Amino acid sequence: MPDWQVLLRARLGPLRLSPQMEDEVVAELAAHFEDECRERAEAGVPADEAVHSTLAQVPDWQRFRRDLQHSKEDPMNHRTRALWLPGALTCLFSYLAQAMMVRAGLKPEYVWRASEFGIAGIAFYLPWFFPLPIVGALGAWWSRRAGGTLRERLLAALLP
Repeated sequence: MPDWQVLLRARLGPLRLSPQMEDEVVAELAAHFEDECRERAEAGVPADEAVHSTLAQVPDWQRFRRDLQHSKEDPMNHRTRALWLPGALTCLFSYLAQAMMVRAGLKPEYVWRASEFGIAGIAFYLPWFFPLPIVGALGAWWSRRAGGTLRERLLAALLP
């Protein structure tokens, strides 16, 4: 009997998985192929032919490798995990903070300026700015835990 792990690693090539995950996948496949080959040999098939017919179960090794990688990959890509999810939750928390302040009775200040286009108003909601650094720090921390770069952490913190 051949060393199925070596044989499968040669057929599959490098998998884009963590080394631990790749070892687990190859060990599981090797056990399956070894059982199949043993069953064929016990049925009276010569050893070389049993190995060949067992390997012939996979007609396209490149496609099999791609299917393995897709089945074991994380469904959420890095940008989503490190930027968009922390940024969206940062926005949600900042708007929740604003809603709590409105419910508590804190109202924004309006500044009216006359210009050539008419009167323009700007609403300053100064109390809302106080929790924003805490909310931004929370978003940056979450992005850092997800493996975000400095740029991704900064964008997640400043998104609101």
